[in-house]
Amino acid sequence: MLSSQTRFARNGGVDAKDFQRVWREREHLFSEPDPAPGGDVGGREEASRPGGEARREGRREEGGGGVGPEKIFEFGKLFQKFDTDGDGRLGRADFERLVGGMLEQVGERGGDGTRRGSRGGEGDNGNAPSAAPQPLPPPPAVPPSPAGPSITHYDETTGVPLAREAVASQQALGHTVVPLREAYSRRLSRLQLRRRLHGRGEELRAARAAIERETLADAEAIVERLRSAETLKQAMLTQGVNSVTAELEGVEKLSDQTACRVLMDLVCATDFEGTERMVELVQSYRELCNSIDRVANKPFDPTIDVQADDFPHETAERLEVLRRADRYEHALSVKDQMLWEAMQVSDCRLQSSEMLADKVASEVSPVVSLTTALSSESQRLEEKCQEERSLGREFAEEAQEWVTLTGKLSDRVNALTVEAERTAQLRKV
Repeated sequence: MLSSQTRFARNGGVDAKDFQRVWREREHLFSEPDPAPGGDVGGREEASRPGGEARREGRREEGGGGVGPEKIFEFGKLFQKFDTDGDGRLGRADFERLVGGMLEQVGERGGDGTRRGSRGGEGDNGNAPSAAPQPLPPPPAVPPSPAGPSITHYDETTGVPLAREAVASQQALGHTVVPLREAYSRRLSRLQLRRRLHGRGEELRAARAAIERETLADAEAIVERLRSAETLKQAMLTQGVNSVTAELEGVEKLSDQTACRVLMDLVCATDFEGTERMVELVQSYRELCNSIDRVANKPFDPTIDVQADDFPHETAERLEVLRRADRYEHALSVKDQMLWEAMQVSDCRLQSSEMLADKVASEVSPVVSLTTALSSESQRLEEKCQEERSLGREFAEEAQEWVTLTGKLSDRVNALTVEAERTAQLRKV
């Protein structure tokens, strides 16, 4: 570890990634068990082999590769603590302080008996610093108190959190610095997206498994129905074979019985027993003939009711149904297209009829207004005529009264004239 740290220091400084690697080596140093008796022979032998040191460093990085957010936060805080100038790299003096603190912690553990000061005699050689470095406290495992600098940004280039004061220096070095909350939100959204993707993958696998189970169950049901149909056909064939076998056995039995009687009659023709058998044959002749006639005339159907090619082809039927469904879907799509075109034509006609109705309404509205005006004028004239007729009746009545009064006045004048004449005559007398 010291050689790697010295190599980092010779390169002009240690950046955040190298600092994380050094810190993981420190954690590996504290957590590695004591070497077996005989020193670090195995380690030396492995280091002496070609690529042995690289393999050891690779195993160390693999052992500490699983760095969590707490460790990254601790790395950033510790890196910022040793980075006194805030340029994003540890200088030689800062690096020596870091190495001195690590060696001091290693020495303290070796004095307690839990850990030696070095591995393989590294503490006794001349590579250790001669001057006693300033002892440094162990890095805190938890975030510091609020009195310290607050972490507000995150360096995307080096992968460490930064304080507000170190943002300008890191940006001057060309690092990508974003607010800590933005970096956290971005990583949180990516983690949530990964979780959703994993969940969607699980859903896909579950859906595929369900469909596979349904397909297998359906296929097993089809095969079971096919086997049941075959069993039924085999049972029918077995029944037919048994029936034919029984008939053949009856025919053979009758034939054997007839042949035995004839042979026995021929053999025992001179004996008394042969005479009895001949009498028995004569007596059973009619029954034997009837049996032979019945067997010979018994109807026999040579056809086989079982067909070998009438099994239900459910797979072919389903494929045919799917093909028909495709054709039906095509026909439905064509029908939908035709309906859509018909609806478009209907909409066009409806729009044209609405436009015509609006045009007719616009043309009829003046006529309606003129009709309304004429109706109101006609009503006004009718009312005026009624008033004139009422005035005429009143004038006729008044004229009649005037004629009556005029006649009365004429009669009165005539009477007065007569009276005046009489008065004048009387005056003369």
